[in-house]
Amino acid sequence: MKTLKVDIENKTYLFAINLKTILTFESITNKVFQGQSTIDFLAFMYSALIANNDFSMEFDKFIDFMDAHPDLMFQMTNLIFEYYKEKNESRNTSECH
Repeated sequence: MKTLKVDIENKTYLFAINLKTILTFESITNKVFQGQSTIDFLAFMYSALIANNDFSMEFDKFIDFMDAHPDLMFQMTNLIFEYYKEKNESRNTSECH
């Protein structure tokens, strides 16, 4: 599990990438996360916050917040990349044995 503490509107939330996050994303979007579009990344970030916190910000407001805080969006995106990179590396390692 990858985690990051993020401050949104003067409140600290846990941004966590785990099975609950993935299931929340799939439930909201009705698709598997493939990271092929900006909306996928934003929906995944939103899902991570909903899945692991009492987070009730509307999605449109979340998009506006992320637009105003590109450094936070960059940090969250990097964590998503790290998570899937490690997941792929462990899958490739287990296939070699």
